[in-house]
Amino acid sequence: MKLGKVLSYVAAVGIATVGLQAGTSKMDFAKVYEKECQGCHGPIHQGGVGSDLRPAALKKKNREFLAETILNGRENTAMPSWSHMFSKDDATGMVDWLMNWKNTVELKLDLDKVKETWTKLADREALAKKYPVGKDGSIQYQGGDVKNVKDITFATERDASLVDFIDSTTGNVLSRHKAGFAVHVTVTNKHEPRYAYSISRSGRLTMFDIGAPGQPAVASVQVGQESRGLAVSPDGKYVLAGNYNPGGAVLCDAHTLEPLKAFDTSR
Repeated sequence: MKLGKVLSYVAAVGIATVGLQAGTSKMDFAKVYEKECQGCHGPIHQGGVGSDLRPAALKKKNREFLAETILNGRENTAMPSWSHMFSKDDATGMVDWLMNWKNTVELKLDLDKVKETWTKLADREALAKKYPVGKDGSIQYQGGDVKNVKDITFATERDASLVDFIDSTTGNVLSRHKAGFAVHVTVTNKHEPRYAYSISRSGRLTMFDIGAPGQPAVASVQVGQESRGLAVSPDGKYVLAGNYNPGGAVLCDAHTLEPLKAFDTSR
């Protein structure tokens, strides 16, 4: 057999082998990334709790090392092992997808667009009148879930996208509420402790009346695509939600959750 034919045969076998290896994964990488990865690595792969996974950050890294990291995790970091979900081909495919990913969305914080997402879920004033709560948090009506709203503990179920309200005196779960993808944190209004607020990593800000039975959600608004920070002003008048993406913060009315001002830091 002539050398040229031998080389052509070897090349063909090599290409076929690579094709088989690359084509065995049936994983929808974009869908898996959104569900399992973006909570730590961000919706545009820019990192946060996890590493920056944009192509420019990955190009100097070894593909085998990255695939091994997906499968086995990294000690002393927040990166867990995904070997229960990923095969070797899945891990290699995910690395290839990440290295060739392109961001096609340019996000800017726009107050008018944020306002369009504001939703009233319950009549706050009617609830306050029907179920009065003292400034000290004491329940002032019969049949309350607790004696004082300050006895209610908040728990976030990140993977279930839930906020739980728990009676800390008994350990009983009072209610559970959907509050956006990967709920991150829930805080209370110390000036008016009947009101609590949660922010999800997907940017959904939700307000609850924990003084009413069942701790109903009274309003929600989409403040960004990826959010983390949340704070209530000492006078109880404002709620400030901070975003990773688009960069900035949104100031809302603490009584209605209506957006008042946007602070854009993306530029």
